[in-house]
Amino acid sequence: MDWNIIIIVLATFLLAIAAILISKIILKFSFRMKNLSECTLDIHLVTAYGLIRIKRTLDIKDKLHNLMNDEGKSQETVGKWQKKLEDTTNDMMLKDLKAPMLEALKNLTIHCFVWRSGAGVGEAAATGRLAGAVWSIKGIFEAWLKRYVPMKKAPELSFVPFFQAVGFDTEISCMVSIRTGKAILTLLRFIKKWKKLNNRRTENNGTSNQGVNDDSDGKFEGNDRCEYDRWRSG
Repeated sequence: MDWNIIIIVLATFLLAIAAILISKIILKFSFRMKNLSECTLDIHLVTAYGLIRIKRTLDIKDKLHNLMNDEGKSQETVGKWQKKLEDTTNDMMLKDLKAPMLEALKNLTIHCFVWRSGAGVGEAAATGRLAGAVWSIKGIFEAWLKRYVPMKKAPELSFVPFFQAVGFDTEISCMVSIRTGKAILTLLRFIKKWKKLNNRRTENNGTSNQGVNDDSDGKFEGNDRCEYDRWRSG
């Protein structure tokens, strides 16, 4: 057996893995909504130095329309999500997952973020108040991004008031990246945290009713003590 060939093959394999781990996963997405006539989401994923490319365009308006027309499917979907939200809220899992989610965001890098929008209600005064509210929301969102996500450049935010028209238009485009190795580690940590929370929830559900007898008269220890006292007195 030629050990030199084995060493070369092994070294090549390790170098290939290292190259993949240090490569970047680049995600570009663009969301556009115009009145109630257009609502689309474009997603473009590039990884492995451009060898893997995935591009999808989703017409959210059509999907929501199809879902609402299928009444049975719509009710089933709403029921499933309602149950998941109730379970999550009862166990306060969202609160427990907040820290790992924010930690995961720190591993991302935003290369560009653009949020353009415009709206009008047909009256100048009301449109002005709407513009102030929208700018407040955008300001809060910009501060949140700068606090939790590393950014290559400042977000580009704009709002155009339609003083003489009624309608709205918004467009959000963003490009983020993360190292493949960091993405894998972040996912593994998140899964570990999720399993830990699920195990804790299972243990709490399994022990919450312990100590109560079949007739719900009280705890076992209390009933056993009463039986012991009656045995001694009788």
